[in-house]
Amino acid sequence: MKNRLIKEKASGHISRKVWIASALTVCAMAAAVISNPGRAGLGRVIAVIGGGGAGPHRTGVGSKQATTAGVDAGQQAAAAAGWTANIHNSVTAGSITRYDRTGAATSQAGIILYMKYPESLRVDIDHGGGSHDIIGFDQGSVWSSSKSGLTATDSRDIRAWLRTRPERLFAKRGGGAAYREAGVVTVDHIPGMPWQPAKDLDASIALQLAQIEIIDDMNPRPVAGTGTPWSDRRRNYYYVNTNGWLIASERWMEPDDPTQDPDSLKVSKTAVEIDYGNYQQSGGVQWPFDIVHWYGGKVDYRITVASVKVNQPLQDTLFQKP
Repeated sequence: MKNRLIKEKASGHISRKVWIASALTVCAMAAAVISNPGRAGLGRVIAVIGGGGAGPHRTGVGSKQATTAGVDAGQQAAAAAGWTANIHNSVTAGSITRYDRTGAATSQAGIILYMKYPESLRVDIDHGGGSHDIIGFDQGSVWSSSKSGLTATDSRDIRAWLRTRPERLFAKRGGGAAYREAGVVTVDHIPGMPWQPAKDLDASIALQLAQIEIIDDMNPRPVAGTGTPWSDRRRNYYYVNTNGWLIASERWMEPDDPTQDPDSLKVSKTAVEIDYGNYQQSGGVQWPFDIVHWYGGKVDYRITVASVKVNQPLQDTLFQKP
């Protein structure tokens, strides 16, 4: 949080004092989280305090306003992106850079994401020298080319790749997923990432974002051998920049134990956020060519896209384990 400070303004933004007061009201929850450090660390505490409000690299969130009468933010976003129901699949190629908890890059690899909407996925990560990691999800069947006997956490992490693209909002809504608009929030955003930290608080940009909630569920089923039900049901929030109506970010709370109820207030969760930027047109659709994945308030990985192709001749066998 060194570069993620909260502005004290009289314009309705959350102030540091208000944030601290909110923290005190949930000290018991935070203490429970701190007692179980790990991948999430401090970010999980921030997530518990912040809820659906300020993200890990935003300075504050103003009071919610009603969306303009007659404006459907989801439809505006789909129209701005050029999305239609005639888009059946996409192939995204580029590179993925992973970062440690200090923000230092640890590895880089080539990546291809094959998406068949709404629920089929294949991710091919090329480490070079003939070394590949290939994972997939096909209508409920999760697999890895290099690992058998996947745990509930392994399976959850593979399916989570489906949520790395903003068009999932359009595909899920088109499939009938529960949808609502939670109003417009004003956010002070400081440009810069851990590898390019913003040092000047006055460099922040005030953004107005339409907040959309959609229930994203991926064919829930019991965990093998445990009798414990798990669910991929997540309350996903998409933030649409009202200046241009492109999706700026997506976030949700991820249960640390994937066998637990994701909506339970008693379950420890970690904040996940994905930022979308550098939109470019391909196949008549605006796609983000810069994708930054945050986990527990820290950047986990960044995908730099080189190309996106739509409606390719993808066989069903592509999404099945080789």
